[in-house]
Order: sequence, then C-alpha cells, then structure tokens
Amino acid sequence: MSSDTEKEWQKFHKIFPTYALMSIETRQDIFEGIAEHCRDGMVFVETGIFTGGSFCFLGSEVLKRNKSVEMHAVDNFLFENISKESEDEVIEAHGEKWRGNLYGLFLDNVERNGLTDMTTVHSMDSIEASQDFEDDSIDFIHFDGSHDFTYVKDEIFAWIPKLKENSIVAGHDYPSLRHVIDPIFGEHLTVVNNESYIVKLGAGFQID
Repeated sequence: MSSDTEKEWQKFHKIFPTYALMSIETRQDIFEGIAEHCRDGMVFVETGIFTGGSFCFLGSEVLKRNKSVEMHAVDNFLFENISKESEDEVIEAHGEKWRGNLYGLFLDNVERNGLTDMTTVHSMDSIEASQDFEDDSIDFIHFDGSHDFTYVKDEIFAWIPKLKENSIVAGHDYPSLRHVIDPIFGEHLTVVNNESYIVKLGAGFQID
C-alpha cells in the first residue's frame, strides 16, 4: 500500500505494532515523559483499555528504561462503546482470529510486550474498581473510557482521592470532554495535540 493511501493507524503501527485509538504522537508526548521520570515501584492505572494500545506503549517505555512499576488495567471489557470502524481496524492490524475475542487480544498484547508480570487486570466498572485502591496510593492515572459527561465527572472524583499528593493525571478525547475536564482541573491542565490532556498534582513525580 502506498503512503498516499496508508491509513493513520497503519502509520502508527509501524512505530509501535499494537493498535491504539490514540495517535502515536500523543502517546509519545505523554507516556515517554511519564516513563522517563517515574521511579521503580510506582503505581500506574489506566481506565478504558480497549485492546491495550496506550497501556502497552506506556509499559514498553518503562521497560526500555529498565524500570518496574505496578500497572493496573481497568475495564469491564464489554466493548460497548467501540465503533465498528475501530473494531475492523484492530482486526485488520492483528488478525481475523481476534474478532469476537478482543479481551484475548488485550492479554496477548500485554504478553507480547513483556508486561504480564507488571500487570494487574481489573475486569469491572471504573468507579467500582477505584474502591480496590487505598487513598493516596496511585502515582499516575490515565482516563480513556466512557464519554458520558456525568459518568466521566463521577469517575474522576472517585479516583482523585486515590492519587498521591504528588502525582499525574492524563486523559484521552479531550475535545469531546473539555466541558467536564476544564472545570475540574482548570489552569493546571495542559492540552496535548488537541487530543489529550495532562495535569500535574502537587509536584508531579517529585524527586526525593
């Protein structure tokens, strides 16, 4: 296929061969920095996993730097909000054998990227999963699940107490959610590529 007809996901796939809805540039801009400044033993959470494209990119960047963190994947894995187009693209990227088994593809992506030992899967609703974590225990969280305004607001407020005083929040699909995100984080928020956002709470990844 020529570059003139190459799809966006195919361009991204050449750089990191695990399908993601997030652009490769945004993954690089957010997750490379997180991996660079994190420390061993930190606790990372992602909500809204799909088949693990952004989750595995972050984990791979951590491994590149010979670091080890706890990675928690939170999703009900019902794939109710995934468009037919996205499903078809992920099948085109990874193979027809995964149609109807996107959860299996996620687990395969985690294994292929060498992240199995670092990963804990929480197959449940995000707000429900937040109750599994102690307050002041999470160093980084990435929101990439529901687009329902009321749910997104409730989800963020459910997880905020679980974050350490010095921690980092990020999220995808900022343009469609800005009316929820902006009032919560205000001037502390930085928009990334008009696609995602990142917020430093306190000192962020404070160096002891």
